[in-house]
Amino acid sequence: IFIRFFRFLDLWYLCYEQSLSDKTLVMWFEFVESICEDFLYSDFDEELKLKIIKIARTCFCEQTQNCEFELPLSVIKAVLEKALADNDIRYEGKIGIRFQSWKNTFIEDAKVLIIMGLSEGEFPGNDTKNDLDIFKNKLPQLNQSKRASDKNLMLTALTSNLDKLVLTYIGYEQSTNEIIPASTVVEDLVTYLKQKTNDVFAIQHHFMHGFNQHYFSKEQQSYILNNFKLAKKYYQKSPIDKNTDIRIDKTLETVISIHQLSEFFSNPLDFFIENVAELQLKIYSNELKSTETYQPDKLEEWKLKSHIFQHDIEIAKKTGLLADSPLSHNYYNKFSKELYSLSEKYQQTEIHSQDIELNFEEFKLYGVVHLNDKNQLVDFKTGKAKGKYIIKHWISYLCYQPESESYLYFEDKIVKFNPIQNAPELLSIILEKWRLIHQQPWLFHPAAMVNVRTNDIALATEIAYYNSLKGNERFPATEGQRYFLQQLLDYDYQSDVEEYIKPLLESIELVDYSEVIDATV
Repeated sequence: IFIRFFRFLDLWYLCYEQSLSDKTLVMWFEFVESICEDFLYSDFDEELKLKIIKIARTCFCEQTQNCEFELPLSVIKAVLEKALADNDIRYEGKIGIRFQSWKNTFIEDAKVLIIMGLSEGEFPGNDTKNDLDIFKNKLPQLNQSKRASDKNLMLTALTSNLDKLVLTYIGYEQSTNEIIPASTVVEDLVTYLKQKTNDVFAIQHHFMHGFNQHYFSKEQQSYILNNFKLAKKYYQKSPIDKNTDIRIDKTLETVISIHQLSEFFSNPLDFFIENVAELQLKIYSNELKSTETYQPDKLEEWKLKSHIFQHDIEIAKKTGLLADSPLSHNYYNKFSKELYSLSEKYQQTEIHSQDIELNFEEFKLYGVVHLNDKNQLVDFKTGKAKGKYIIKHWISYLCYQPESESYLYFEDKIVKFNPIQNAPELLSIILEKWRLIHQQPWLFHPAAMVNVRTNDIALATEIAYYNSLKGNERFPATEGQRYFLQQLLDYDYQSDVEEYIKPLLESIELVDYSEVIDATV
């Protein structure tokens, strides 16, 4: 695995260097394929590996047409963090920077996405003196950190391995998306690196793709790609003629594997790294129809928790199910009592269970994947019926152009999608709209327009749609929020409602839980 890991890093840097010099995507193709073949998918059977490689290559080509380096770098960051944080290959002082520890001290100030260095041998130990002068009398976040070993590792990488160093810094104003100067720490760091390399080292700025309400939340990372994950595989490889309908792949398979089910239009490589990680291979042998999606109820959620609790209370704390405090013991005891009644109900339901094991940074999360008697997936992600889930399911439903109805199962309701006669034409409108709006995602946010309420599904009002950008007396709108709100007000979103939202609302209906659904659905 060490050989594969170092080969992966060499490929990564060569591809990055090549992309900077001639802006070509060819190297990204080869890079993704090499990752799939040589690093991530070595334990999968040949058929599945080739299938994932094909999908990954297609998505990378089409997603990178307009995004240039942003998407590849974000994926590389995920690969590196996963690789360095994995217990099998992550050892302090031997392989690389410990992302998960030092970034908590440094990231808030520096906004560093990737900062990676490797020496041919081992990093010096904690007692080795490093050049800390660049941080002297500067901002205290890093300089006063108690994580001295992390600073030593990072600085050793910076000062000893400049030929293998890539630093990506995102500098922007959260409310206006305008470039802002880097912090004192970062400015000194860049100056120091330029001096070391005779001004060869350069810093690359990456803009945010666009604003929506998520960008104004302190709990969310500002550099996210949620608006660009949907329908990516349908982007055109070349500019489309305005007089020609968007092309749709008519050869789509009618089934998808379980690990792809929850994200119909995600980048499969990105989704694999961030969410699937190390699912046991036998999980992938189960396949479900794309028009059957199951959102779990509280029972399955408790079932997952029970598997975590069964290991010990410390594991539960690490997974975030319990807080690291004395109060967690009360929660632990309360869980045992509630589980008794829940388990009785669970025994009355015919469900096939499959144990899974996920690696998340420094600990392993144990869980269960369930298939019910209709062979539908019971995932461990809980939730109420939301507009974004309905949108994903409906577009997937249109892609397969079915002649029968489709069902979407939630914790609180079942949504039925009736057949649509003009599915290809409607899908063409949607995908063409998404392609054209790629650089301005805030102008086309259909999930926010569909509001699922307790007893009905209705079109969200304009006020509800714009509410996240308006602010209030306690939290006035920022300059950026006001700007994008004006963009929305000037935008003729009514045409989207007529062409897209109304056909969706007309095609769906709620199904009573007492209604018997044919097992062939």
